[in-house]
Amino acid sequence: MTLKDKVYKIDRESFESEEKSVTGGSPEFTRFEALNALMNLGYQRNEGEKIIREVLKLNDTLKLTTEEIIRKSLEYISK
Repeated sequence: MTLKDKVYKIDRESFESEEKSVTGGSPEFTRFEALNALMNLGYQRNEGEKIIREVLKLNDTLKLTTEEIIRKSLEYISK
């Protein structure tokens, strides 16, 4: 089972509206996937959003993949 299979399922309506507003590969979609992964690990949505914002701010010159955002978020949390 991959991380993608474990992604936290918000309610179907929220997910569908979010899915329509972003496309795969876009920065918004990778951020959304990373947020779902953090939520699946037990973080609250607002906590996850704050962590991801900080990670992206620290790496603003890089275009990070979902996996990189998750890894850097976990590194940020462990500091």
